[in-house]
Amino acid sequence: MNVDDVTEILRSYYFDVIDREYALDSLEDASTFDLYLAEVELLDEGFKEHELKKIGKLYVDLIKGNSKKLLKELDDDHPIKGLIIDHEKIEGFMFKLDELSSAIKTDISKLKKEVLEAVMYNLSEIDKHLEREERALFSELRSVNGSLKVRLRMLTDEHVEFREHRNKLEDLLSNIEENQEEIVKTIDSIIYMLRYHKFIEGDLLYPVALREINDWKYVKMKAKMVGNCEFVPIPS
Repeated sequence: MNVDDVTEILRSYYFDVIDREYALDSLEDASTFDLYLAEVELLDEGFKEHELKKIGKLYVDLIKGNSKKLLKELDDDHPIKGLIIDHEKIEGFMFKLDELSSAIKTDISKLKKEVLEAVMYNLSEIDKHLEREERALFSELRSVNGSLKVRLRMLTDEHVEFREHRNKLEDLLSNIEENQEEIVKTIDSIIYMLRYHKFIEGDLLYPVALREINDWKYVKMKAKMVGNCEFVPIPS
């Protein structure tokens, strides 16, 4: 699909010239790389980072399944495969986090301390995943393709936002009864944030990275220095 056409459709969607359904139909044949190049064109036109978030929500229905495909295709020692496996595990305990939110909202007596501790431990372990991205993958992508710097800055800002929300949740949990409503809001924000962030990375950024990076030795070396996430099983 012509990148100029993709850019025009995204621009029209942002300015409400066309609706979501029309945009999705029009972009049906657009590749992941077409969408990435269209983003670059919009940024060159003067679009701001926060303005791309509305456009980014279109991607959820356009490019589902890229990360699942990569999981099957990549070698076990590939850094991208390790990051995707992290995403799968994170998605797994997001369901437990959602259950905790429901228990806090409805009946605190159902809240299991061991489940809460395991979930909070796993949320802290996500830092290793974020650091492997920032120190290894993102730094290499900046060096091979400067046009990615805005998207990478947006993702790094989301990493910061996640850490802030997680730290806030940890503080709020010191007094569950008093902070009940704020805890539920914070958990809901974390779940939404991680799921959307995971999608943008796994289905948009990682395929672009595989196209842009030819030599992965430095990414592998830096990722190994950070280490892998050591998520623990969540009790039933």
